[in-house]
Amino acid sequence: MKHFIGLLLLIPLLGLEGEKLVKTRISDYISIMLPKDFKPMNEFDQQDRMYSYRKALAVYTSPDRLVEFGANRSFTQWAASDIELAQDFYKSTILSLYDEVEFITNEVQTIDGRKFAVFEFVGEVRDVYRTDFVVSKKVLKKYVYIQYTIYQKNSLVFNFTSPALRKGQWQATARKIMHSIKIK
Repeated sequence: MKHFIGLLLLIPLLGLEGEKLVKTRISDYISIMLPKDFKPMNEFDQQDRMYSYRKALAVYTSPDRLVEFGANRSFTQWAASDIELAQDFYKSTILSLYDEVEFITNEVQTIDGRKFAVFEFVGEVRDVYRTDFVVSKKVLKKYVYIQYTIYQKNSLVFNFTSPALRKGQWQATARKIMHSIKIK
């Protein structure tokens, strides 16, 4: 029994407590810790899976392509002191994109000396497709951790997504990733 307890105490030292994170530079001014096995998403997947007319700063995906991390810059005109106002704006945007949202976190947090509007939630989109003969109902549930900050009057957006069924597996890692963001 003593050996078993000793082994349990060693698990965190062996790195078996979760995903191994490595420092990743995603731009000249942004670095972050990402899972070691995450790879940059290829151009085709970005076009197929990202709904934006502007190319992202960076998009990474897990080996099974079910979990993603992305960073983007939105050319808005926010002042750094507008983060609370931006938080309200982005919350309303989130609510308009999903049929149902269950917020876990909805607040302003300071990370590495910078204020972020932080949203962690499970979002559900119901897709109902009707023809004369068929009614198809598809429900898509995602675990999402997204945060916004103001950088040179623009919004920087960082998002982590996984299937909602994998929230328990990825939640702690998502929080570590998002709290590791460094902006010069």
